[in-house]
Amino acid sequence: MFKKILLISFLALPVISTADVIRVSPASLQTLPSQELGQVILKFIPSVGETVDWSKNANDLSFKWLDSKYVEAKRYDDGTIYSTRRAIYRGNVNGVKSTFLDKRVYEMPWLVTLRGEAQGKFGVDSVEFYPYVLAKNSNDSSICFGSTHENCDFTPFNSLKKAGITYKKICENQMGAGNFNKVYLLSKKGKKNTYAIWSQSAGSGGSSNSFALDFSSSNAEVCKKVKS
Repeated sequence: MFKKILLISFLALPVISTADVIRVSPASLQTLPSQELGQVILKFIPSVGETVDWSKNANDLSFKWLDSKYVEAKRYDDGTIYSTRRAIYRGNVNGVKSTFLDKRVYEMPWLVTLRGEAQGKFGVDSVEFYPYVLAKNSNDSSICFGSTHENCDFTPFNSLKKAGITYKKICENQMGAGNFNKVYLLSKKGKKNTYAIWSQSAGSGGSSNSFALDFSSSNAEVCKKVKS
C-alpha cells in the first residue's frame, strides 16, 4: 500500500521540460547576468565632474567587449571620420528579453556602442543601447527588427525609474509613420545631468527602439541633432 501511494505521488509531480528553455546567443554570454536597461544606462551616466571616455566600464565583467579599443571608420556620404567602441551584454526591459529565430529561438543580446563623431582622440559624444543579433559573419549581424525577431520595441521610463533616474522631455522630432526621436534630460543625485535620445524606427516589417545618452552641452545643441 505504501509503495502504491509513493507511485501515485510520483506520477502527480509536475513534469519539468527543457524543450522551451531559451538560451542566449552567442553562448559565451550564458553565464552573465541579465541586466535591466535602466541599470545599464546608469553605469554610463557620468558622475558629477566626470566625463565618459573610451575606458568607461572596460573592466565590468557583465559586458563582453567586441573592440579592444576605439575603432575609426569613414562615413560613406562625405568621408569624414567617426569612432566607436562596442560591447554586448544580456539585457532586458522590465524583465522582457528580445528574441530571434535561427532554427531555434534564442535570447538576443544587447549592443552598447560608445561613439565619437570625429577621430577617437577627441573622445566620446554618445552611448547607444539596443537589442542586436551578433552573427559569426558580421554581414549577417543586425538590429532587432522584423517578423523573426520579438520584443524589438521598448519604452524605457519604468526601467529608468527602477534605477532612480528621473527624466524630463526637452524636445522631439515626429517624422511620421511611427518614426520619432525624443530628447530627455536625465537626472540622479551624484550624477551629471545628461541628455538622452529615445528613438523609434518603424516600417512594414514592424518597429524597433534604441536609447542613447548624448553628451551635448545645451538644449539647443541636442535638439538640433534630432531635428537635422
